[in-house]
Amino acid sequence: MYDVTFSGFGGHPVRGWLTLPAGTSTPVPLVVQFIGYGGGRGLPHMHLRRPATGRAHFLMDTRGQGARMAGGDTPDPVGSGLSYPGYLTRGIESPHDYYYRRVFTDAVRAVEAARSHPLTDASRTTLAGGSQGAGIALAASGLIPDLSATLADVDQRPRGWRASSGGSGAALAARTRLTGEDT
Repeated sequence: MYDVTFSGFGGHPVRGWLTLPAGTSTPVPLVVQFIGYGGGRGLPHMHLRRPATGRAHFLMDTRGQGARMAGGDTPDPVGSGLSYPGYLTRGIESPHDYYYRRVFTDAVRAVEAARSHPLTDASRTTLAGGSQGAGIALAASGLIPDLSATLADVDQRPRGWRASSGGSGAALAARTRLTGEDT
């Protein structure tokens, strides 16, 4: 298991865990995983399922997140205007300042970092994520041409329930109520 730091958007340090199957001596398929809204990378022992199946696993810590579950270790040093508490609306007024521009860049750089390890087989790279992580995986898959697969587990609860139950849906709904804008 490796505690990895790589350069993300703007050269900012981004943390992650790279875990290899026990006894690996030749390159193995790679799964790069992105975390759901508010989650952090947590502790290394929390991410052993994929390596146990013979795959390398790289988990990217999402900048500025981790207070909601499984602590994070990557701050977001970029300020970006007013936003409803949370991440979804940070910098939404400008594509240059938008929070997810930084996160999507981090995601591409995470794949590059994970693929650079000599025991990962870059030609067999899969992206994976649930909820926010699914969106990050989909965005990164549009920017990286040679992936084997993308696994996106997107929440299927009714829209109104998501907006009223906290998380990213609540942040967007609250911002819309406050500003009157349909973002």
